[in-house]
Amino acid sequence: MLKLPQSEEGKPRLLVENWKNDVVYLVQYPRIESLPHLSIKCLLLESWLKIKNRINNHFLLGSPHYGTIPFVQFNGNFIEGSENIMKSLDHLGMKLERNSNENQIIGIVNEILIPILMEDRTIKINGKCGLDFLNSDNGIRKQLIKNLPEFMGSKYIQIAIENFGYILAINSNFWQEYFQLNLSDALTDNDEKKIIVFMKKYIKPVMGSFDMGDWQRLNNWLKEFIDEMIQNYFNGDGEGSIILNLHMIIGFRIIKQYLNKISLNHSAELFDNQLSIIAERLLSTGAYLFGSELTKADLSLFSVLVQYFEESEKTLENQAYVGKGKKKIYEEDLDEIVEFKEDRGKGSTSNRNLDDAYIDWRIQIIYEFIERIKRHLGFANNQEWKSLQVEPWILNYETEKNYSEKYDGPFHVKTDELTDLDKLLDYNKFTHAVSIFFGKKRLEKSSSSKMFGKVKDALKGKSKPEIEDFDELIQKIVKKLFSFLEDHIFVEKERKGYGTIALITIAAYLCNLGGESKEMEEKCRQNYLSNIIEKEIQLYATIKDPMGIEATVANTDYIIREQEKINEKSNFYQLKAREIADKTIKEYNENKIEKEVLKAIREAWDIEKAQKKNEGKSNVDNKLFEIEEDDLDVLGEL
Repeated sequence: MLKLPQSEEGKPRLLVENWKNDVVYLVQYPRIESLPHLSIKCLLLESWLKIKNRINNHFLLGSPHYGTIPFVQFNGNFIEGSENIMKSLDHLGMKLERNSNENQIIGIVNEILIPILMEDRTIKINGKCGLDFLNSDNGIRKQLIKNLPEFMGSKYIQIAIENFGYILAINSNFWQEYFQLNLSDALTDNDEKKIIVFMKKYIKPVMGSFDMGDWQRLNNWLKEFIDEMIQNYFNGDGEGSIILNLHMIIGFRIIKQYLNKISLNHSAELFDNQLSIIAERLLSTGAYLFGSELTKADLSLFSVLVQYFEESEKTLENQAYVGKGKKKIYEEDLDEIVEFKEDRGKGSTSNRNLDDAYIDWRIQIIYEFIERIKRHLGFANNQEWKSLQVEPWILNYETEKNYSEKYDGPFHVKTDELTDLDKLLDYNKFTHAVSIFFGKKRLEKSSSSKMFGKVKDALKGKSKPEIEDFDELIQKIVKKLFSFLEDHIFVEKERKGYGTIALITIAAYLCNLGGESKEMEEKCRQNYLSNIIEKEIQLYATIKDPMGIEATVANTDYIIREQEKINEKSNFYQLKAREIADKTIKEYNENKIEKEVLKAIREAWDIEKAQKKNEGKSNVDNKLFEIEEDDLDVLGEL
């Protein structure tokens, strides 16, 4: 794992530039197809913090000191190691019940279950490793390859296949576009056209031109090339492999020391005994390990046992413990489990959930415990949970449903009063001139001569505001709003009316943010909100005017109904405006973070190459064993 480089000033290099006080930014692995999470500790922290601000490390970027995952950026600093994070951020995490006996379960997790899982994943048997299944994981193939440092610049490869020669110009964009193609054998005419365009862009034949025969040869070669890179990264013996990275962090001897702490010669017996202890406790206590309230021990147990239940089937062939007891039970076996549980007053298994029943009663109890925690974390059903393992493998999956009237998101936003933002769609030079003359804020800032000059310019139409008058972020928000309005309101008069309400809403939502005075924020917000009411009254007038003074009681009822429709539409576009602003701020900052992460990966890669070249391998090896005994827990982060 590459270590996050320091800044030029020797200070921590922040990944989140626009960080907000007391907001946690968790750096972790991307989501993948085969597992609920590649890292047990990432899953623990993600569950405990119920965090929404996750940063993708692209499988490559580790923390500044240890080079491990997870780590967090918090208030302009980094905290490394899951235990350190949980201690430092105890006031921000999920409010958990504390129990004096939970250390026993946490000890089982850290000293037995995690080492057994690590042993299964990292130790090779007959040339095979528990991580072999990751080679074919589409989430890894599509997310890792394109961000490998060696492809951040163009890399030219000349290859020969069956007497055909090709020169490939490979970079990040090459892989991005390659994985967007249909890579199967069943191709439509449109698929073939896209493939030909791709080949002409990145591949040059030594002789002749392209046809689909070339694609078949090239695609097979590329698949093998990808297999080899992933094999080397996750469980190869060369530089860059996760197995080697484990060795690089602490050294092979210290890994052995860690795994042997609990005498893994008796792993199967230990696993079986601890499984019984956990299952018996769950039978006697109910929903969770210590009763009806969640504890840290529950989350610790969940984060590791879910790996045992949801490993890829390809993994089970090479593993002794993962998946143990996962064989489903049959009808005749179910009664025994139900009777066993009812004897303890816990009769929760029924014929209705036969599909979720396992042959080992302990596995059944633990399975129900895992599913219960998933629901506690906000996943309504297992389908929602499994959706995290489906392309596009969304890291920050939560969706905001309720937007306040003032931005309170996870990023620092600094704005001024956003004066004249509301005039971008429906500009009236006379109204603008009057607003300049009577606007208190403008009078405070300007001498009378300057003020009358501005009024004069407004009357001449020279003061019409443009999108470009505002900063980059506001421009992006306004452009997205205008695009939405174009797609949803087809009558120009309505588009101006409701569009102006939406612009006023954005101004109220964002004006005077990031300053020292909350009072100024609130005053600005209230001023804009009152403008929304004025705009709604103007829309009411469009209903009344055609009826004139002859309005009857029946017409009055009609007017009231139309006003209610206007209110409903106004509320809809206000909510939509806040949603667009919120999502754009999130997207804007996530794009900046993504660029910073990729930049850090490239620099860390260059630093590591230079160090190896200057110091020599022997010097590097001497450093592998400098970590103290107390730092053995770093292995748990993997």
